[in-house]
Amino acid sequence: VLRNLLLPFVWITLVTISFSISNQRLPSSIREDSLNKPWRPIPSQLITPQKASVFLMISNITGFIFSWVVGANKLYLIQMIVSYLYNDRGGGDSHYVIRDFLNGIGLTTWAFGATSAAKGPSFAFSNSDLVAGTIMILAIATTNGIQDFRDLYGDRICGRGTFPLLIGEMKARYVLAMVILSWSFGTVPVLDLPLISIQTVLGMIIALRLVFFRECKSDKTTTELWYGWSAMLPL
Repeated sequence: VLRNLLLPFVWITLVTISFSISNQRLPSSIREDSLNKPWRPIPSQLITPQKASVFLMISNITGFIFSWVVGANKLYLIQMIVSYLYNDRGGGDSHYVIRDFLNGIGLTTWAFGATSAAKGPSFAFSNSDLVAGTIMILAIATTNGIQDFRDLYGDRICGRGTFPLLIGEMKARYVLAMVILSWSFGTVPVLDLPLISIQTVLGMIIALRLVFFRECKSDKTTTELWYGWSAMLPL
């Protein structure tokens, strides 16, 4: 039991550190963070971008070695590729469709990688697991725009092509609320869930908050709830 808890935790921690450094070290990210998240290490001058790049190399090597030992090396490589496309090749600053699908693949890889770390090198995913993974990618990709509401101010100044800025904030809120509800209830028969479950109730709460609680602080809370909702999709 301890192994099943500890190894996924370590794997997720290593992946999170690697992605966070990669996501924050480039000029465009530093500019955005200076507007939206000035407390982060680089804009607050706790660390230089050059040192961050060194730490990134160390964290990637450490993460890959650990992943090889626990049997999650293929998934670690996938998330490294997605991270590179998202951060170094501009996927995170491009059209929201590209950005959101990279997020969907990345977050799903995290969930499956943690499972692989818990199960060990001999574990193989079943066809039903792959179906659940596909659903998770699509659900995250089509609802990922929820994260953009908390960063509207900085994204507008930086000219990022986020969903709310391209179609309008209120229209985006209504669209995402409907999509969240569609996924929450649409996956009930596919994943064999009860009609009233944590997933469906949380989906309704998120949809209501999107429409009626529109301050930046509220959007941050809604985003945290969305993280929990998306994590439940493969369960």
